Amino acid sequence: METVPEVMNRLLASKQLKSTQVHRQIEKLGRIFLPYTLFRDHWFDKFTPTKIDVDELIIVLESLHNFQTCEIDDAFLIISHLAFSSTQLKEVFEKMEGIFGMESGDLSVAYEKFLDLPRNDNMHFSKYLPVATYTQLWGLEESKVGECNDEEIISSASLSTQVINYIIQQKGSYIINIEGIGGIGKTSAVHKIMVRLGKEYRDVFSKLCWVRIDSLDPIQWKTISPIEMEQRIERTFNALCDQVGLSDAVRLPLSRKIIKLQEVFKMKPYIVVIDNLQSPSDLEELSPYIRPLANPTWFILTCRGTLLNRISLEFKPFQIYPLNCNDTVRMSRYEAGLPDEEIPQIRDAGRGTLYEIYEVTRGHPQAIKVLIGQMRLVDPMTALQNLAQGIGLDVGNMYLNIYEGAWGALSPIAKQILRKFGAGSSDEGILASTLKQVFNNNQELTEGLQELYQRKLIMVDRLGTDPLYSVHQITRNYVRLVIQKVGNGGAFEL
Repeated sequence: METVPEVMNRLLASKQLKSTQVHRQIEKLGRIFLPYTLFRDHWFDKFTPTKIDVDELIIVLESLHNFQTCEIDDAFLIISHLAFSSTQLKEVFEKMEGIFGMESGDLSVAYEKFLDLPRNDNMHFSKYLPVATYTQLWGLEESKVGECNDEEIISSASLSTQVINYIIQQKGSYIINIEGIGGIGKTSAVHKIMVRLGKEYRDVFSKLCWVRIDSLDPIQWKTISPIEMEQRIERTFNALCDQVGLSDAVRLPLSRKIIKLQEVFKMKPYIVVIDNLQSPSDLEELSPYIRPLANPTWFILTCRGTLLNRISLEFKPFQIYPLNCNDTVRMSRYEAGLPDEEIPQIRDAGRGTLYEIYEVTRGHPQAIKVLIGQMRLVDPMTALQNLAQGIGLDVGNMYLNIYEGAWGALSPIAKQILRKFGAGSSDEGILASTLKQVFNNNQELTEGLQELYQRKLIMVDRLGTDPLYSVHQITRNYVRLVIQKVGNGGAFEL
């Protein structure tokens, strides 16, 4: 599947686009606009609409639509933020009706309803189309999507293939940054990349290393001191030294550690993942230490945020966006069809029902998992109705709404267990043996863990003899809010 910039470059090369103005505008929109929720949450007040040629805009929208990069909501919202006269809008709508297979006049009618919405409302434009067109657009009567695995769902743009091709072809920077907000699937995507590299290119790299940065409470993160930041960096490279057989270097000053690691990483290529960087400033602090270690060793970083300053030139960014409606439907069916955890009402539902999941979660994978998890123990339709109030909220409050629903339905023992993960200073997880020491009743503990696992609020690693339980960072942040007794409706930071 082509990315937005790739579509733009192809159209320019084929002379279908004459103007670099439309190229610049749509490429900018493509980076920060698709899907629209990213634009609304982070860039709404920073984007300045510009007049562009109607014919060229239609060429772009048709091409993006043909390559499944742009759906009707995305296309309309691009148009609604560009400067067109009423006559031009009518012309755009008429041409778009042909692209998306609508009846004449559908878009104009919907646009009148759309204009009455508050500026920051959840702008699913297609909801305001006539019923027949809405049904056709979202395929309410279509047959079920075939089986698909987690990799196909989580990486609709073939992210793992793109990153691996970039590494193998050695196209540029040896430092890759996987960018996206919390819960979007960065760690899952990198895990798939590492698995494929380990299987398909085991002779190319000496070793695959993975270091995870400890997550902090959002309040702690805002007040972290330079000394604390330095200690976090120190712990990161201590872990890296351990993984490459330099345990003795742990006692050395940081500058000496870097020299020792440089000797290893410059001799043979490694793949090093540094996971869970919490902001671009976090990455900026780490950058001077990573830079001398790269080439031929590759670094793959995951970061909550996009690099917008000069250091972005030293990194190859790969952005992960929320899932579109089609992929949300597929992921919902996949999650609802897992062995021993099936939810037939969701697995076999039509797209009309599953579109409601898209509206509530806005395509955020972690939100989809937790929402489907709720439906395993309560009536699915009731769960959706209860969460409908979350439609239109910003991403943080959308998650808060979903987690409050999940928390409210938990048993007392499940809440007690989950609090243990919010109270800890590290997010490395808790061993089953440790939990057994804390909870005297093993049967209650087992039932509580099973409840949390079914609701997708806890993860388990059974590779060792002693299972390791852990939670997603968003789950941890919510539990910390509960522990700190921050009132409902407060800002929830990812």
